[in-house]
Amino acid sequence: MDAGETPPVVAFMTSPVPGLPVGARYALVSYGADPAQVMDVFLPDADSATAAIIFFHGGGFTRGSRTAGYDGVVRSLSAGVAFFAVDYRLLRTDGTEDEGVTKPLTDSRTAVQFIRRWASLFNVDGARLGAYGGSAGAGTSLWLAYHPDMANPDAGTLLERQSTRLQAVAALSTQATYDVVRWSSVVYGAEYPLHTNDVLLQAGELRDAMVRFYGLDSSLAADAGAILEVLAQPKYVAYRAEVDMLQWMSADDPPTYVENLNPDVDPLQNLLHHPLHGMTVLSHALDAGIEVTAKIPAYNVHTSDAGAAVEFLLGAL
Repeated sequence: MDAGETPPVVAFMTSPVPGLPVGARYALVSYGADPAQVMDVFLPDADSATAAIIFFHGGGFTRGSRTAGYDGVVRSLSAGVAFFAVDYRLLRTDGTEDEGVTKPLTDSRTAVQFIRRWASLFNVDGARLGAYGGSAGAGTSLWLAYHPDMANPDAGTLLERQSTRLQAVAALSTQATYDVVRWSSVVYGAEYPLHTNDVLLQAGELRDAMVRFYGLDSSLAADAGAILEVLAQPKYVAYRAEVDMLQWMSADDPPTYVENLNPDVDPLQNLLHHPLHGMTVLSHALDAGIEVTAKIPAYNVHTSDAGAAVEFLLGAL
């Protein structure tokens, strides 16, 4: 065993989700040193290693909880598939956030690697992992699905050497990319060409989000022009590229389910969850050659009767 790497404590206890199938077990497990780095582990009664579904919660990376995924637990376990509901470190909202969205994204990456590293403890087949979530959890899942493998073969621990690739992914009310500067042109440009970044940044919600997303000085939140000027600096151009799910798409990426049930309104009324985010993911995925299923009624898109996220993942895994 690598120095400093010890098996996690897996103590089975009473499940917070009622009605688990007979023989199913539950444990609360830490995957990192921070108190926020925990996951609920729900395991079916199985003789051989099972596939696993990983849930990442939404909440704009500033709030939310793994408990939001509990409605998928029984369906997953009833199909003989393990279920992991993950918490991650949140962005601070008091003006002191200096890391940005890479903090929760890195935690989510580590959670996937943790599950693979200790797959034998969980009786999980590390080659069959799918992920989903809503809003921030959806974007997180897409980022993991499309990003080139972040395994580090030269790392000092087996955990860091684990693959981060997923075998299926589902995204509910996702953002298309966390390079927010691209929203005006790539997400909204075709339908709303007058919605430039200057127009979109009239929304204080978006200015605040961008400052937190990239760990900027909180004083910038009052000045849209200053935000864009800082984000044009090489350091932040690279940062934005790292969290841009769209640019990572390729034909070897996993089957994808995209759902957005929101109406087509002026983007200023629903910047973070507008259905054009889903349409952007759909169009880019198709262009990249990814197998994609979508349900976006605002644009009359219903490409399959595959069902909702959990059902899609169960079918794909």
